[in-house]
Formats: sequence, structure tokens, C-alpha cells
Amino acid sequence: MTAPFISVLLPTRNGGRHLADALDSVAGQPRLADLEVLLVDGGSTDDTLAVADRYTSRLPLTILEGPATGTWAASANVALRAARGEYISLMHQDDEWLPQRVTSLRDVIERADGPACFLATPAIFSDRHGRPRGTWRLPFAQRPIIPSRDAVRALLVQNFLALAAPLVTRESVVAAGGLDESLAFTADWKLWLTVAARHDLLVDRRPLVQFRVHGTWPPRRGASARRLYREELERVVSAFVPLLDLEVGEDARWLRAARLSMEMNVALARLLQGRWPVGPALARAILPAGPRTWARYIRYSRILDRARARLGAGRR
Repeated sequence: MTAPFISVLLPTRNGGRHLADALDSVAGQPRLADLEVLLVDGGSTDDTLAVADRYTSRLPLTILEGPATGTWAASANVALRAARGEYISLMHQDDEWLPQRVTSLRDVIERADGPACFLATPAIFSDRHGRPRGTWRLPFAQRPIIPSRDAVRALLVQNFLALAAPLVTRESVVAAGGLDESLAFTADWKLWLTVAARHDLLVDRRPLVQFRVHGTWPPRRGASARRLYREELERVVSAFVPLLDLEVGEDARWLRAARLSMEMNVALARLLQGRWPVGPALARAILPAGPRTWARYIRYSRILDRARARLGAGRR
């Protein structure tokens, strides 16, 4: 059997409300024979599986059982182990592909001068009703190829990739060890950093996916969720600091921007959950940050894009 071009890894749990939109967007792509969709359900109690069953005749869709008590990353890894595609594309149960995504990314691969292991595009933010609310842009100028070192440093400041936006070779994802199942919020960020440490990033400037925001982050409310979120951010940054040469002033500035971004992310999470965002840790990150660190943070964190979309989604 010929291997598909893309294996779509789609972990679900109680996603019946938006799953049809996600699957419709994949079904609307040309050449469905190029795809396989591996939907892994982690113990849904709503109509998720009933919705998925309706698409088995429209899509090359396989429904798998995932761990009922695991993270979304654990379900994604179940799909990864079953995947046969040359490339992997992750997808939330409420994401959507825009028309011609597969065709556009194939064109990028065919035009590439060298290996095309890691591709990314911007994304369209949408609110919980699926209405567009802005663009999640990439932080690079008009460069079609971002060298590995530049991609790692930029990603350390912020995960600027919507989950569904990248296309990565299956071989690269497997070599990275798949997704870290111990991370509830940042498993995709760690994966992109691991892949970027080994491969250049190819960029297509056209938004090809839609990322739905729901107004609150982390999605689980409460101080314990915010503590876990902070711990995960710290774990990921610390894991990749050894790739920087901190004796070089430029890399030290990248790390300061990354730590500033981490504290700003936690502050934004507090704000979205109705808490006062300023705390001692944020103050310690802000005080030593000079104009160049702030400029780097604003550019690479895409804070204005993200905050505008999340705060706007929370009002609707």
C-alpha cells in the first residue's frame, strides 16, 4: 500500500461541538488519497465518536482508542505510532485547515533546494464561533528559510506556531521522541524546538490553518493550573538553554527575552482568569530588560496578536 503524503494526528476528548468543522476542513482538501486521518479519542463522554463515525465514508479516517487518563500528547503519540505518512500534521479537535493547504505545502516542498523536513505557516485566529479575529503571524521578515539556530532562538522566546500550522517529516518527529506526555500545555512547543534544533525551518507566508481561541488560558482554571503552566514553561526553556552560548552577548539577550516572555505568558494567563497579573517574578524579569530585549520580546512573542485574539474571544 502506498504511504500517504500526510498523516493527520487528531487527539480528541469531548470535542463533539467543533469536530465536524475540523473534519470538514480536511475533507475539503483536494486529493484525499494523499492523506490519512488518525483520530485518537481519550475517553469522550459526549458525541465525539458519533461525529467521527459520520466521516469514515468521506475521509481516509481511522478511529483509535487513546488513554482515558492521559494528556492530549499521549493520544497524539498513539496516532504517531500508527502513522504511515511521509509528513505529520497535528491538529486540535477545533482547528480548521484552510482550502488548498495540502496543495500549497506540497508546492513549497517541491520548490525547496534542499531537505524539507520542517515547514510552517501563519494561522488565522478565530473565536469560539469560528469567526476570524486576526492573524497569528510568523516573526520573521521575508526569508523563505530560517536557519536552525535562528529558529531555536526565536522559538525559545515564544512558541509562535499554531498547533496545526507545521508540517514535519514523520522521521523527524519519531527521532524527537514524539510528544512529551508529561507536558499538559507545552508538549508541542518542546517538539518544535527539538525539530528546529536539527533542521532549518521553511516558511510559507500564507495562513493555511485556523486556530480557535476560547478566551481563557490555561484552559483549566485555578492557581494549580497556573503553577503547572509556569513549571512547564520553565522546564522547556531550561532544556534548550544548553544550545545557547551564554558567553556571547547576543545569546544572553535571547535568553533574557525568553525569560521575560515566560513571565508575561503567566501574567496574561492570570489576567485571562480574572487575576491581577503583576507579581514579583514578573517584576524581576521586567527590571533588567532593556529596550533591545523588549523589542525582541514584542517581535518574537507575537504578544499583540495573541493578546488581542484571546481578550477579544473572552468578550464574545
